[in-house]
Formats: sequence, C-alpha cells, structure tokens
Amino acid sequence: MWTLVSSSILGGRSKLPLLAGTASVAVLAAVMGAGCGSRDGDAPADVGDPNPLGTTKTLQQLQDPESADKIVLEPAPTCAQAFSTPLTVQGVSVNWVDRYDETGAGAVGTVWIQDYKSQAPFAGSSIFSPSFVPSSLYVSTGDVVDLRGLYQVNLCVGKATFPDGSRLSQVATPVTTFRFEGAPSIPVEAPISDFADFETGRKWIGMLVTFRDVYVDDEVRLDNAGRASVPFSSAQASGGITLSNEFHPLQGVTRGARFASVTGVVTWFFDFKLATRMPEDLLPVPQ
Repeated sequence: MWTLVSSSILGGRSKLPLLAGTASVAVLAAVMGAGCGSRDGDAPADVGDPNPLGTTKTLQQLQDPESADKIVLEPAPTCAQAFSTPLTVQGVSVNWVDRYDETGAGAVGTVWIQDYKSQAPFAGSSIFSPSFVPSSLYVSTGDVVDLRGLYQVNLCVGKATFPDGSRLSQVATPVTTFRFEGAPSIPVEAPISDFADFETGRKWIGMLVTFRDVYVDDEVRLDNAGRASVPFSSAQASGGITLSNEFHPLQGVTRGARFASVTGVVTWFFDFKLATRMPEDLLPVPQ
C-alpha cells in the first residue's frame, strides 16, 4: 500500500506530495514520536536558581597571586607600556564614590569597589573613568554593579615613576551597569603592619578596613595641592599607612589624638592611605 506524504514533513520546501510505502510511514512516525517524548515536549533540565551575582570570576579570584584564575601579567608592564587586558566582572559592591574635591582642581570621580559580601584579601579595586548605562545611572555605597572594561597595571603615571616593586592596578574605562541595591561592605580588620611593605599591603587596596585602638602620631601634613596625610599607629604595631582627606575634611585629628577605631577605604598612589568616608568613621575613645 502506498500513501501520499507531504515533503514539508520531511523538511523540504516543496508542497508536492511524495509516495511512501506503509513501512516507510511507520518508520517516519516512530522517529518523529521518539523526538517528541510527550505532547508538550521534553521537560527542560533543572539548572538551579540563577546566581544574583552573575557567573564571572570575582576580583579576588582574578587578583590573588595564589588563585588558579589569576590574571597573568604577560607581557610585564613597563613605563612605556602599561599592562592591559579585557575584563568582565559581575556582582561587585560600591564601597565609595569620591565626590569630594580636596584639591579644588577636580580630583573626584574614582569609584572604589569590592566583591559583594567578601572580606577576602584581593577582593577590592578602584574604577578609573567609568561610563554608566543608562547614562543617568547614579551609583552610591552598597549598589551592586557589573563592569566590562580593562584590567590595567601601571608602573608610571605621566613622568612620575612608582617606587620599585610597586604598581597601580585598577579597572579602567568600564561600562558600568546596575545589578541590585545591596548592603554596604562590612569592614575587615587588617593588620596595620601589613602596610609597611607594598607586597603585603596591596591585598587590601580598595577594601573597607578597620583599625582599632589608633593613635595619631603627628600633625596633619598638607601638600601643595591640599591633600592631607596624617601618620598613625595602633597599640599593636605601626605601618606605612596614613589617614587622608580624599573623601571628606579631616576634623578632630591632631597629634596625640586617640580613637577606639578608624574605618575607611584603603587607597594607594605612591603610598598607602586610609580614606575615611565620613566623620563617623573616626570613633573616639569613650571618655
């Protein structure tokens, strides 16, 4: 017995009927039935709930020299040529946006970031010259964002060369998109002695850090541009880090002052600074 079968069933373009034997029709029906599984099709595989922080590697994974996923600086940066590689990172929390111009010359705009809810070393960084999507996006502390730009490492800026063994690493010119509004980072207590050396201190750059039982060792030092630098130490140790006025004017910080704790973002440009975000970050010792 022969049956008329449309060639469109077989994936052809022609609407002309084809002759097929009963056995061929049975085989065709079996193949088509096996592909369907049920009237509604095969059930989709369960891939679990989506990750609200995205699927990319974290800043910590990309920056920690002990990480299997670290960015390898090859070719090594030089003063003539910075290291630069494409970077996409999702789910980073905004620690602070620098909107205070301590120099009066437009020193604003740097965004300091950290892996969301992470206190791991190497989980922080800064953003240089970001763009925002949409352009009206106004990020603030606690916002969780995605970045698509460059990971850049500089040994020099203009004619200025950083000290031997040190470098400026940052996320450069990223397109920044909003993911969700989250909680601000929880400060991590870092050993102040780490900042006596660039290699031990750099793992905290960009991160929100707290030092306890702090003594101000000297008067506020102002450079010609208006940037403040205030040496301090803790009861346990001293280190190569100073208080700065990058985010707000320093008040009540004088030689001999003592604070129960001092909290801020660790920054680096030739040396380590602790940039307190607001006066409340300087917690006096109870009287």
